Amino acid sequence: MRMERLLVMRISFEGREIILKKAHAVLIRLCSPVLMLWLLFPGCASLPEIGNRLDRNWVQENREGVRGIYGPGFAETVVELTAGDEMVSEDVRRFLRMEQELLGHPLIHGNKVKLLVDTPATLKAMFQAMENARDHIHIESYLFSDDSVGWRLSNLLLKKRSDGLEVRIIYDGVGSRGSSPEFFERLRRGGIEIIEFHPLDLPGVLNPPRLNLRNHRKLLIVDGKVVFTGGINIADGYARGSFTKVRGKNGKLRNRDTQLRIEGPAAAEFQMAFLRVWNEKAAESGMGLLRYERGRYFPFLEEKGHELVRAVPVIAGGEGYEMYMAYMAAIKNARSRIWITQAYFVPSEELLDALRQAALRGVDVRLVLPGVSDHTLVQACSRFHYEFLLEYGIQVYERLDAMLHAKTAVIDGVWSTVGSSNMDFRSFLYNHEANAIVVGRRFGARMEKLFLRDISRSRKIVLEEWRKRPVGSRIMETIGSLVERWM
Repeated sequence: MRMERLLVMRISFEGREIILKKAHAVLIRLCSPVLMLWLLFPGCASLPEIGNRLDRNWVQENREGVRGIYGPGFAETVVELTAGDEMVSEDVRRFLRMEQELLGHPLIHGNKVKLLVDTPATLKAMFQAMENARDHIHIESYLFSDDSVGWRLSNLLLKKRSDGLEVRIIYDGVGSRGSSPEFFERLRRGGIEIIEFHPLDLPGVLNPPRLNLRNHRKLLIVDGKVVFTGGINIADGYARGSFTKVRGKNGKLRNRDTQLRIEGPAAAEFQMAFLRVWNEKAAESGMGLLRYERGRYFPFLEEKGHELVRAVPVIAGGEGYEMYMAYMAAIKNARSRIWITQAYFVPSEELLDALRQAALRGVDVRLVLPGVSDHTLVQACSRFHYEFLLEYGIQVYERLDAMLHAKTAVIDGVWSTVGSSNMDFRSFLYNHEANAIVVGRRFGARMEKLFLRDISRSRKIVLEEWRKRPVGSRIMETIGSLVERWM
């Protein structure tokens, strides 16, 4: 399917159709350096075929019960608890059992989940939670900038450390490469424990496969009880809302992002995900390891609400492909609506086909994607697929007056996810990610309301008009599609 679109580009020009038969060969020559890197490094990694697993109600090998701190019978008990909830149908319960078998992470009852839109609201909630911390603060962030937001946070963390709290930070060596070493050294001198994930030093550069694996999570865990996860990094660029003025003081577009505040028993699963990464990297550098036993890092967690939450932490270079499988399972089982908001949409063939099949069986499939992107080639990769999507009745929108950075989906108004994982090969194959799946119509209604709000600020892509786009745009899209496994 994709190769046919690559080999022959049909471009309408002055009423005539020009067939560029040599486009593929020319583009191969243009992109040969990138393609060679793809072959030499781990670009040959591929996503698993999910269809057969779903059709056979496949139980993933090498999974012993439920992963995390809960016992193997826990998840099934939680699913059965939904039997008395009229808002969760038997079809949904069957799907949740299948998702449990695929992912291995428990669905946990009794959580309070707050949907946070854009950074001003999120930062306010995050700083309040850290101010109220009594024992420890754990941060895992792709981007930790030494700008005004970063300095404000660092000052608070130093204060909490001086008050006797434990503070730990994991930041990514590529994502935070713009921050000065002195910024993090100041935190270390203040007693804060810090790990740089796969730094851009000489040993790292000499090990390309390892360097390709990044930590893209955006996690804050306070006292093992309150968790923040989503798409928001620690940086000034995220410090303005997207539904107010069009541009910030510096003339740049505001960011549109989504975060969750989770309080309740599910917090333990995110804490476990953080500790696993911390202990793995601490062991490499000779730092002390943290204990997994109940107590300080895993306190008794009372029920705080009624939301069902499944933590989905993804390990870079792992073989679980958890978030990819979660998306595929939800899309293949959708009955009425698939509404997706994605900053970076570079789908696999199987994911494209799942969306196509959903549209063919009458599901309302809509995508909100960036109208302006900070990664031009990634946006070109996304746009390469527009015509295919539109031909099958899938609605595509581009958010206009903000830099879309959210990574969310809501399906049938009952299955929702918010997190750091994009719908691209990099997130599914090469990044540490952290998403939360929230099951329930009350939360789903909030997600759908936010989705429609985004659509009201977007332009709809129309197939007839899209086919008239310039030749240069088509060429860029084709170039992007050739290297999309690295996007």
